[in-house]
Order: sequence, then structure tokens, then C-alpha cells
Amino acid sequence: MYSDDLETFSGSASETSESDSTDRSHVEQQSTSATSAKPRKRKCPPRKRVFKDNWLQVTEFKNWLSKKTAPSGEMKPFCKLCTNWLTCSMTAIKRHAASQKHQARIKTSATTGSIAQLMRQTTNSDATTSMEIKLCAFITQHNLPLSISEDIVELLRSLFPNDAALSYLKLGKQKATNIVRQVLGFDYLKEMVALLRSRKFSVIIDEATDKSVKKQLAIIATFFDIEKFEVQVLVGRYDRN
Repeated sequence: MYSDDLETFSGSASETSESDSTDRSHVEQQSTSATSAKPRKRKCPPRKRVFKDNWLQVTEFKNWLSKKTAPSGEMKPFCKLCTNWLTCSMTAIKRHAASQKHQARIKTSATTGSIAQLMRQTTNSDATTSMEIKLCAFITQHNLPLSISEDIVELLRSLFPNDAALSYLKLGKQKATNIVRQVLGFDYLKEMVALLRSRKFSVIIDEATDKSVKKQLAIIATFFDIEKFEVQVLVGRYDRN
């Protein structure tokens, strides 16, 4: 009796295990088929980056960042110091700004003036030189002492305080003397020679020695100017040590 019951129990248990394994395999097949049937996600195309004009207003980028058309036809950020094209991204621009090459270029540009500044300095220098020559010519034409050159410069600065050329003007007695002798004197001599060669004239020569035992030769030429209808007198002096 007990043996029959054991055989019946064992038979039912084996059937139960077989059914469980069958169900488990069926579930696994369903899950595998469901997984294989699941559609794959499509990859999104890369987002097109566009240049933002507000990047040009950032204080850190204002002096070197510009907006230019790249060879591809797109508007991209361009570094004027490094002459490099950058990616349309704030992160890329900041990474370039922190690079060693860019930092070195910034230090170099800080010590070197721009072309506009150099041109401005050259223009002011030319204007200052012209003022110095004209002031010396005015002083000699009116037989004024060259020592008043500094006073004239101070007077002009007080009258025109915003003039850039006057701010660079420095004209002392010694400098004025050199301008009269080495600049105006040579030009005046060339004009006198060209003028005397074109007409008849008379010459008066006088030698003298001053207290410093310095020999001097004064030359005076006179001629009649037909255009002005008056007698012109040209005076020259030759110093010899």
C-alpha cells in the first residue's frame, strides 16, 4: 500500500517538474522573441551649431574674437591674434582662450602697439616737426631772440589744450638754434643761390673776429626784384673756427 502511494507521488512530482520546465522554456522563448522584435532607436543627426553675436560682446573675447565666413561658407568664430578658426561653441572658445598659444599672443599684443596707434604717433610726430620749423621760421623772420621759443610753446598750449601735436612739442633755445642752422639755413641758402643765378646782383663782403677769436665772414647780396619792384637784400654769414 505504501509502495503504491510512493509511486503515485513520485509520478505526479515528475509530471509537475516537467510542466514547470516546459513553462519556463516557453516564457524564455517569449521574452527572447519580444526582445528581438523591439525596434532599435534611430540616431539623431548632429545639431548644427550657429554663431551667436552676443559672443562678441563678452569682455574676455572682445579684443580678439571676430565673426567671419569660413571656407565652408558658414559663419564661424575667428581668433584675430592666432589666425585660427574656432568651433561655434562657447566651450571651444573658452578652451582656446585658455590655451598657451593664445595667452602668449595676448602678451605680445599688449607690448606691441597696433598699426592705428603707430600711424597716429607718426602723424603727430610729423605735425609736431612742422610746428617746430614754422615757429623757428617766424622767430627768425621777425628778428626775435630764440630764447622765447619755450614761452611761445607754453602760450600755444594754453590756447589750444586739446591739440595732440602740441602735447609732443618741445622747443628749447638750443633745439631752435639747431633747426635754424641745420634746417632753415640750408633751405634758405638753396633759395638764395637759385634766386641769384637768375638775375644780376652785387656782393658786399666783410670779415670780422669776435671776442671769442672766432672768424666770421658776412656776405650781403643786393638785387632789384622786378616782380615786387623793390630792392632785395640777402644776408649770409660764414663762421670759421
